[in-house]
Amino acid sequence: MSMKTGITLPATGATFLFAVLALAGAGVSADGPNGFDALIDRYLEAVRTEDWKTMASLLAPDAHYLDTSMTIFDRPPIDLRGPEAIVGFFRNANEESGTEEVRYDIRRRWTSGDTTVIDIVVHVRAAGDFFDVAKKTVEIEAALITILRIVDGKVIYHADYTDYAEGLRQIDEQRETP
Repeated sequence: MSMKTGITLPATGATFLFAVLALAGAGVSADGPNGFDALIDRYLEAVRTEDWKTMASLLAPDAHYLDTSMTIFDRPPIDLRGPEAIVGFFRNANEESGTEEVRYDIRRRWTSGDTTVIDIVVHVRAAGDFFDVAKKTVEIEAALITILRIVDGKVIYHADYTDYAEGLRQIDEQRETP
């Protein structure tokens, strides 16, 4: 149980719920200064639609995924290397959390050099029982910053910084509402 939230969540499920929040489908593309937008849109869409084969094909062999915002759950950051580990994490977490739908509202996206920062509001619908909520599903909306680095046409670095506290507050509200 987390000392900060009083909520215990399975390691991969909690992370995934918000990671998926971070990676939901984009559909926004202006093909920025380095032409990365189309690749980024494909990557985000692959995650959102659970197209694991496409996601893996867009990751570099030495890709790195990092989520340091997990400390709210009194656990270490998620720090994964390689497509197999990264895709496996998202796939397993999605299955565990019973995520039914993910949607992104991209507020802003900007690129500098080989790095793109995406400011997102993510909307997730997941299984209520996963979060000890007496409802079939829970609806969560949270702020997310995703950072993607593209090298040689592949995602080599993906970091998510999620407002987990807001998501947990919304889960608590749904736990209290019949």
